[in-house]
Amino acid sequence: MKTNSCIVVTFLSAILTVIIAGCAASAAKMRMEDIRDTITQFNQHIRWKRCHMAAPMVVPLEQGAFMEKCDDLVEDLGIRELNIYSVILSEENTKATARMRFIYYQLPRNNLIKKSATTVWVKNGTTWQLQGGTGAFYDELFTDFKLEEETSTQPDSSEQLNQEDNI
Repeated sequence: MKTNSCIVVTFLSAILTVIIAGCAASAAKMRMEDIRDTITQFNQHIRWKRCHMAAPMVVPLEQGAFMEKCDDLVEDLGIRELNIYSVILSEENTKATARMRFIYYQLPRNNLIKKSATTVWVKNGTTWQLQGGTGAFYDELFTDFKLEEETSTQPDSSEQLNQEDNI
């Protein structure tokens, strides 16, 4: 009888461990989807020249400078493609570093530009806000922003593409 109760307790402990691990993995996946959605939404606002909708997604200290630069930048900017290829969350889930690759053009030049960018996002309550970024057109939006040492590596910072390339 004692052996059966030990088996039941062991079995229930194993099930509980699997459930807890599943919940933790599910919560981590939801956090990652949340920040990815925010990054995509911000870049869509830039893509479609909606600076007034992107500004609240920037940390309050930078919003004024962002608005001054954004309207001028997006006037001549055309984003063709955005790929988020890495998002790294801090252990505390309060900071995220995203690495992206853009294909875009900037008038009056007519050629496509392929560049990487790195952005840093911070959690403000329940929402993510952009602290700054480097690379691609982010250099023009956040001229004073500097990446910390551990987040500063970027692969292949830029390439020029010809109009003939299939994109």
